[in-house]
Amino acid sequence: MSDQGTPHDAPEDVLAELGPAEVRKVRLHQGAITGVGLVLLAGTTFFGAVVQAGVTLCAICFGLTCGPGIEICPGSVLLLAIVVAVLLLESALVAVGLSTRAVARGTIRVGVFGVGRASAIKPEPPLSFLAPMFLFFGWSLAALGLMLPFDIFGDCIEPCDYPWVLSGYPELLVILGAGLLATGGVIFGLISLRRRRA
Repeated sequence: MSDQGTPHDAPEDVLAELGPAEVRKVRLHQGAITGVGLVLLAGTTFFGAVVQAGVTLCAICFGLTCGPGIEICPGSVLLLAIVVAVLLLESALVAVGLSTRAVARGTIRVGVFGVGRASAIKPEPPLSFLAPMFLFFGWSLAALGLMLPFDIFGDCIEPCDYPWVLSGYPELLVILGAGLLATGGVIFGLISLRRRRA
């Protein structure tokens, strides 16, 4: 950071004037935030697949009892919406952890380095934050969509069992996830191109 407090554009410049101990603290915080976010993201994705959120058909299996209806259980759809919302929050947490700027600003603000220095680091550009968030959110949605039709723990028994078929909510999640993955990739490409030209 310059004497006038002008922020630099490259992420590496954020730590340029920090001492080795300060850099270690920022890196430690980054690793902790990113690691926790990834563990939560994987756990929530697996949890959604295990409970078959959004695909449990009342006609096929309700616990171990087959019922007379042919509709998706309302509670299953509500649970799917909650799982997707939690995945979005966890993807944002991973994106924060991957952002040197965000972690350094936060670390400074909580008093590790001194509050006066936080303003010298400009906030993460929106696209630089959205790219990893879209990638991880897209990955989790696509993975959840592909796993949802499996009866992972075998709770449903014949004639409640049903084959793996990608349709309905799982198919929608895979399409949405693939779209977010592609969008994140395009944003990363634009950021890389802009940095090369700078």
